[in-house]
Amino acid sequence: MINIFTFPIEHGGTEFIAHQLATKLAEKGNFVCIATRREENLPIIELRHNNYYVYRLPRMKIPILGSLLYLFSVFCLTMQLKPDVILDLGLHGNGLFSRIFMRKPYIVWGRGSDVYNIKTHIQRILVKLILKETSLILVLSKNMEKHLMNISNRKPIILPNGIDIAEFQKNMRKMLGKRFGRKQILFVGNIRPVKGVEYLINAMPKILEEEPDTCLVLVGSYPQTFIQKIPKNLKNKVMLTGFINHQEVPAYMKGSDVFVLPSLSEGFPNVLLEAMAAGLPIVATNVGGIPEIVTDGENGFLTESKNSKQLAEKILLLLKDESLRRRISENNLIKVRKYDISRVLFKLETYIKYVIRSKL
Repeated sequence: MINIFTFPIEHGGTEFIAHQLATKLAEKGNFVCIATRREENLPIIELRHNNYYVYRLPRMKIPILGSLLYLFSVFCLTMQLKPDVILDLGLHGNGLFSRIFMRKPYIVWGRGSDVYNIKTHIQRILVKLILKETSLILVLSKNMEKHLMNISNRKPIILPNGIDIAEFQKNMRKMLGKRFGRKQILFVGNIRPVKGVEYLINAMPKILEEEPDTCLVLVGSYPQTFIQKIPKNLKNKVMLTGFINHQEVPAYMKGSDVFVLPSLSEGFPNVLLEAMAAGLPIVATNVGGIPEIVTDGENGFLTESKNSKQLAEKILLLLKDESLRRRISENNLIKVRKYDISRVLFKLETYIKYVIRSKL
């Protein structure tokens, strides 16, 4: 059983990873189910792609009580389905009752904000309890490992995200690249303050001063208030797509020259792995797990967060130098191989078999 906070696949990287893991594990003959919160217009029980089930459980919007009732719902589902192991994607404790009262093998995989945003005393107590009870702790990066070691003396195992490289590249080959300028900068993600997109917008005047035929394409959902942050003189240079299906992302990557992720905080962003699989040079901020993916000068460039000047400088460096883009592109196509979903899945299956066999 995989527990995840929300599960429309389109919500983000963790949701897409849950889908990939469930699909691949089910293809190997395992019974796989995903337990998540109920959402409007989505079925309560769903069989996806004829190989794994999704159970959407009720959750009352009442602080603490709503969370406790949701944990009880997960516990009841665990009693009904009797899974061999529980995998929580995130430090939310969704499988905690099942662990405490049924002693089920219990793996927790820290994902990002669940690791970095442990701020209140109550949150710290809950996370310490989760880390104490879990059979095995997984995290995406060394940076996350360091954060959790400040809370618990149990050492996590680092297991990064993965992508289906062959499938992604096959989709790219089948698609026409979506291009809006002679040179194109791409951002992919839901536009929220933590993504730092405003600093990328602020870098555009300097970029256009030297490369006037450049277009910035922002792929993902955005609040209407964000439009007001785009200066009028940039309106025809910044393309907002709004929400798109994940299957369309390869077309935008195929049509772009540079991928930029100007985040203020990140876990281990899957979108960077996709950019690497697309052979795109990367400019990203030196935060969270990003420097474990991007080696400065090798497969992209790192900048300080909130630094529009540095973003503009590194983007221009790539836009002006085709041979540099080509070299970095080749490095990315090689480096991304270690993040293939088959490798990640092999390690995860090894851990699952270990905790079941050891009855941890």
